[in-house]
Amino acid sequence: MSVAVRYHLAWGLVFGALAAGNLALWLTSGNLMFVALAVMMGAMGALYATRPLLVVTDTAIQVRSLFGGTRRSFPLDDLGAVEVERDGLVIGRGDAARKLRVSAMFVRSSDMNRLAQAVRQARAAARRPD
Repeated sequence: MSVAVRYHLAWGLVFGALAAGNLALWLTSGNLMFVALAVMMGAMGALYATRPLLVVTDTAIQVRSLFGGTRRSFPLDDLGAVEVERDGLVIGRGDAARKLRVSAMFVRSSDMNRLAQAVRQARAAARRPD
């Protein structure tokens, strides 16, 4: 199972609005710099709207770069070893636990809720006798 925690959609909309503003400035001034800025801002908005910040699987948590690739990876024994908190994730148990801070301002709450549900299901499956 894999859960993607995407950037908050508002960031994509903000960069899209900035791109539209730069296009309007280009139309009124004719300065090509505004077209370049609009293209960059529009590309950033599209990336924020579509790319994940975190990809959580049964074996690892990957912190992804906005431009692609994995910036950091945290290995997991099982998904039940993750604790979803308001300001991030606690990875591991006991003294080996590490905190990965994830601001609620940057991620979609629906994705964090899905991740919390997946963690609860993994814990329930681990407790269930076969």
